[in-house]
Amino acid sequence: MRQCIGNYRTMVGLGIALAVVLCGSVQAADYSLTANDALNTSSFNTAGNWSGGGAPSAGNNYLSAGYYLRTPPNNNTYVFQGNSLTLSGGGMAFKGNGPITVNDLRIDGGWVGQWQGNTNTPLNGTVTVQAGGGTFSSGSGRTITVNASISGPGAITANGDGNLVLNAANTYTGDTTVNAGTSTLNGSLLMDINSTGDFTQLLGTGTVDLNGALRLDVADVTGSGSWLLVDVVNLTETFDTGFSIAMNAGPTFTESSDIWTYSDAGGDWMFTEATGVLDFAVAATGVIPEPSTFLIWSLGLLGLVGWRRRRRTK
Repeated sequence: MRQCIGNYRTMVGLGIALAVVLCGSVQAADYSLTANDALNTSSFNTAGNWSGGGAPSAGNNYLSAGYYLRTPPNNNTYVFQGNSLTLSGGGMAFKGNGPITVNDLRIDGGWVGQWQGNTNTPLNGTVTVQAGGGTFSSGSGRTITVNASISGPGAITANGDGNLVLNAANTYTGDTTVNAGTSTLNGSLLMDINSTGDFTQLLGTGTVDLNGALRLDVADVTGSGSWLLVDVVNLTETFDTGFSIAMNAGPTFTESSDIWTYSDAGGDWMFTEATGVLDFAVAATGVIPEPSTFLIWSLGLLGLVGWRRRRRTK
């Protein structure tokens, strides 16, 4: 009898646990934005234009495909309450300068824009940029400061005459294209270097202030080569006092006269600010070369540096 009672209690307990699991899975849902937010309205923290008629809430995923939502039109601090927010062909427009936090922001062909005059809006949380890429756009006198780390396989584009500031350690592997305005790197960018196929570049015709680190992922480099990392011909770039170049999760290059060098058992690396080019020469013997060998290589590019006005601010 006791055994039967014990089995009964076990079965009841399992049934309750299963019911809780099933109930939780039923409650989780995906909702989409059904229209653009009108002036002075916001679907960021209200039912607004979301399908289902409810405000964003924990456990649910939210999608803006072809429409845009505005953040609340004031300077308060707001946190998106949904589990995730995906911008796919749609966007999010900042309408205040209070910090905005989205703990799981996914951008796949979508955009984030600064629509409030003469403001600087911080974006906190995490951002994943998918294959469709993501665009940050701000008008003159306006700034988007991205404190969130950006990851994923996609590319980032900066549009508009305003400012984009990247403060975090970013690991997205697509290109960064600055079409207009000024983009400032205070954190780091991961540059994915390959001997074959695409590699990561900093491109465009805008202005770039490099005050952070370019971190190199060279796992797919199989031989000597050269890679244009920074398009100095078309960009207006500054290699600022905080700039550095380093192996990803590894040592930092040594700088001398705007030439950055590093040697290991595999060969010799060199990045030249004047050209924006990273060079690698495989070591002939597979050992770390003498310093004099790398010095001769470095001197060969000093003539290139001479024609270009030194931009580093010491």
